[in-house]
Amino acid sequence: MNHDKSPIILIGFMGTGKSTIGKYVADEQNLSFIDIDSYIEEKYKLTIPEIFSKHGEEYFRNLEFTCLQECINTADIIATGGGIIESEEAFNF
Repeated sequence: MNHDKSPIILIGFMGTGKSTIGKYVADEQNLSFIDIDSYIEEKYKLTIPEIFSKHGEEYFRNLEFTCLQECINTADIIATGGGIIESEEAFNF
């Protein structure tokens, strides 16, 4: 990542192509890409539905924001989960 610039953060409704477009643009422009949902699943060894089921939505939204903060300086393009803006803290970030 070019640390002189802020990353492009893709937000939008679930299923609108954030991850697909983000990966495509990153590949075409030789940029780094992180999908937050995939990052969470790899890091915590649980699927998103499993996290929701075991811990609830509020827990997941906090986890999602924490992971966004972890990735903010490591990727050029970041695709967030569809509900990232449901957290006021994440929205203001």
